[in-house]
Amino acid sequence: MKFARSILREEGGDEFVVIVATLFHDIHRFMSNEQNKFISGEESMPRVREILKQFDIEKEALDKILYLIQEHDNKLKKEEIPLELKILQDADTLDAVGKRGLKRSLKYCKNKNFPVYNKAFDLNCAEYIPDVNPISTTHYVYRTMIPKAENMKTTAGKKIAAKKIDVLRKFVENNLKKQLK
Repeated sequence: MKFARSILREEGGDEFVVIVATLFHDIHRFMSNEQNKFISGEESMPRVREILKQFDIEKEALDKILYLIQEHDNKLKKEEIPLELKILQDADTLDAVGKRGLKRSLKYCKNKNFPVYNKAFDLNCAEYIPDVNPISTTHYVYRTMIPKAENMKTTAGKKIAAKKIDVLRKFVENNLKKQLK
């Protein structure tokens, strides 16, 4: 929410639509955990509609909110992305990078028994497949988190990411140095 508001201040856009979409954009992840299988943003739409019908939201705004929630994980061509979706995607990425994102990634990899670094594999190895075979936390940070932070869609998002990405680069650099010793 904090990142969405910061980006909105610089970029403009429909604040109400972005804030509501920000609040509900990851319902599909909760559903995936409940059902122990992947649920897409599109598949979560009935649940999102059910929740949002409790509020008096104009149809036009509701349609925009639902669109943002449904599409926020999808890779659309840059020219096809409305400003509000760019803001939501950037805010979501910013929440996943930096110190907070790194802590979450370390915790997740530890729970999945992935090492912090796996020296059996070069950082650019073909065996790295995000969410399937992340190999190590360092690989995940280098191959997934840093590129996401480098590919922000808004100017405001890029400014915020520039500060957060240094933490990720230092993490990778420090783990590489440890392995060389």
